[in-house]
Amino acid sequence: MFFALPYERFIISNEISMWGSKKMIHEKFIDDEAVSPVVGTILMVAITVIMAAIIASWSAGIKAPQTPATVGLDVARSTQYNVTITITSIDPPQTVINNLNATFTNGSSVMVKRVLLGKGAPNSTGYSASGEKFGDLITNYLFSGSVSEPTSANVGDSATIWIKGYSEFIVITSTFGDGTVKTLYSQKV
Repeated sequence: MFFALPYERFIISNEISMWGSKKMIHEKFIDDEAVSPVVGTILMVAITVIMAAIIASWSAGIKAPQTPATVGLDVARSTQYNVTITITSIDPPQTVINNLNATFTNGSSVMVKRVLLGKGAPNSTGYSASGEKFGDLITNYLFSGSVSEPTSANVGDSATIWIKGYSEFIVITSTFGDGTVKTLYSQKV
């Protein structure tokens, strides 16, 4: 409800004062109904509707947080020149990993980037589905001839790379099904 401030009013009456002039009457009024109750109610409803519309349009743009995908890897040196990378976990389980890529210095002292696991990775003899031979990478995949290459990387998939020697830097990235790329491992091994 809206309230008005009190105001003062001076009125000249028809009465004559004892000095022969008209008498001035001083009145003080307090008007507590500045706006009718109906108009006040309509204004409050309108303000509430406008605020609700603003909040609704603002909150419509907010997306629920998504759980980031995590990939567990076991990176272990098997010999001076061989490092084995195994996918130990994928969380959440329905996450699609198109492939795992690695950048490393191979045994010939050449910096290479290879698809370790998933689509485009070689098989257990080092051959890709297109017939290309990789001398620095083998996997646990058994595809050949009529058996097609894998379309994604999964828990238990394993690759062994041939590297230059001890203390070589390896960077392993993952390309997920939605196209995002995440670095999973970046250190010397």
